[in-house]
Amino acid sequence: MEAPVKRAYDGARRRAGSEATQRRIVEAATELFLRDGYGRTSVEAIAEAAGVSPATIYKLFGTKVAIAKRVGDVAVAGDHEATSLAQRDWYLTALNDPDPSRALRLIVEHGAALLARITPIIEMATAAAHIEPALAGFVGDGDQGRWRNNRRFIESLQSRGSLRPGLTVEDATDMMWTIQSPATVAALVMARGWSLDRYREWVLDQLEHAILAKGG
Repeated sequence: MEAPVKRAYDGARRRAGSEATQRRIVEAATELFLRDGYGRTSVEAIAEAAGVSPATIYKLFGTKVAIAKRVGDVAVAGDHEATSLAQRDWYLTALNDPDPSRALRLIVEHGAALLARITPIIEMATAAAHIEPALAGFVGDGDQGRWRNNRRFIESLQSRGSLRPGLTVEDATDMMWTIQSPATVAALVMARGWSLDRYREWVLDQLEHAILAKGG
């Protein structure tokens, strides 16, 4: 009678161990990719940094490009949870907040933190796309996903009458997608040395004037 309980416990323990190992691998890969670049980072180097065997990495991820994909996913999410960005509590709260200015600030605050994490990964992937074309696909998919999430937020502003009069959802989405983007983080934070706080407040100011109705 106790065997099923023991098997379930052992299975849960193995899953927890596997998840912890994957986290170590992703964290080690992130550090090495950013320090040495994708091309100069071997699976063997990742394995050594993570304290596992190369065979374990191949068993859990299959390929180095799959590790890079997970590195990007974790950078976007900010954690190792499988919940998509569009289902995160902060994003859903922003979609439903009756105060459009407060909703926009929430989107900008989390968006700026997300971009600070992902922009170095994007630059690494873009630099290595000539040796691993799949990386360019990951970057493109991320750009499209960011546009779709921005559009969903813009549509929520339109539905509550908070979008600037005369501004289409398409144009407002394009503005938001451009103003709060990896390109502006790379230019202002990484190249010009702005603090993330300064960048976030600049983005908020730009978007408040660009997309919100007066008094919104």
